[in-house]
Amino acid sequence: MKKRQSNLEVLRIISMLLIILHHYSVHGNWDFQTANGFQKIFIETAAIGGKIGVNVFVLISGYFLVSSKFNLKKVVMLISQIFFYSCSILLFFKFVLHYPFSIQAIATSLLPTTFNVYWFATTYVALYLLFPYLNIFIKNISQQGLKHLLILSFILLSLVPGMKHLVSGMLFLNAIVWFIFLYLIAAYIRLYGQTFRCQMKHYIWGLLLSLGFIILSFPGIDYIKAHVPLLGYLNTIYFTEMNTVPVLIISVCLFLIFNQLDLGVRPWINLIAKTTFGIYLIHDNVLVRPFLWQQLAKNAIFLHSKWLFLHMIVSVCIVFIFCCIIELIRMYCIEPIYAKLVDQVMETKPIQRLIKSYEVK
Repeated sequence: MKKRQSNLEVLRIISMLLIILHHYSVHGNWDFQTANGFQKIFIETAAIGGKIGVNVFVLISGYFLVSSKFNLKKVVMLISQIFFYSCSILLFFKFVLHYPFSIQAIATSLLPTTFNVYWFATTYVALYLLFPYLNIFIKNISQQGLKHLLILSFILLSLVPGMKHLVSGMLFLNAIVWFIFLYLIAAYIRLYGQTFRCQMKHYIWGLLLSLGFIILSFPGIDYIKAHVPLLGYLNTIYFTEMNTVPVLIISVCLFLIFNQLDLGVRPWINLIAKTTFGIYLIHDNVLVRPFLWQQLAKNAIFLHSKWLFLHMIVSVCIVFIFCCIIELIRMYCIEPIYAKLVDQVMETKPIQRLIKSYEVK
């Protein structure tokens, strides 16, 4: 089996760090009423990371899945991983930290994908189940046809929702639709990337200009809200959703930059990259969020501190390292136990018939 190059695996690690940075920002229980302009912009800028990180994760997945075959065992292992962390964290908070729980909390932990405990994980599993059929579509459409579809999808999913208050109700966007769009972008890059490859500096400029636009939009929207009453409904973070044009540009440019890098095969990087999904499942659990950012890291008390930036960087790195270690323990000590059981189930005739029926050509 050919070993995966480490350039996109580094990007996977960076994306998870950006997602943790986003959670540091949005779950910090900040009191912006007492914050000055710089502090508010600083925290809001940190929040952009999560939207970029999610987009990049899906782009990386699409880039590899477009040339892959469906693997039912991978779906089962993904769901098992989600179930393991959801239940383990519930038990930890119940019996170690003595948190009280309702029947509903227990039910959602036992059925995390059904109750959408992790929105990204649930949507990603759905995308994985759909990707064989997406590949059939991609295989049977011309490059020109796929390009036109991407342009139309960009207008409907990114450009139009960016003007949602001007064309209210024109389009309903949900996560799976957006993930499919990103998948198609990644597939186009994988299949036809050589036809539009630019110098890396162009991607860097696209990233920096888009990021600069978003940062400037924070005080800009505040100013507009204060001086134009008709636009008082605007949200300061209007341009930071994952489907907005500047965030999409940053995500694609970042992906293209790392896709052009040649880092060779670095096993230790690839190993750390394999832990990123587990890192997400641990630190963004609904029970862990308030405990982590409000009780342990105590984000809010650093809002007016000169150590805010250092606290942010150290907190994000500690969360990444600590969760990475936990996931490595699960991968090497716990996963092999139920992986053998899954292998045995996969070999049964009913499951083999199911796999065969799911095969698409």
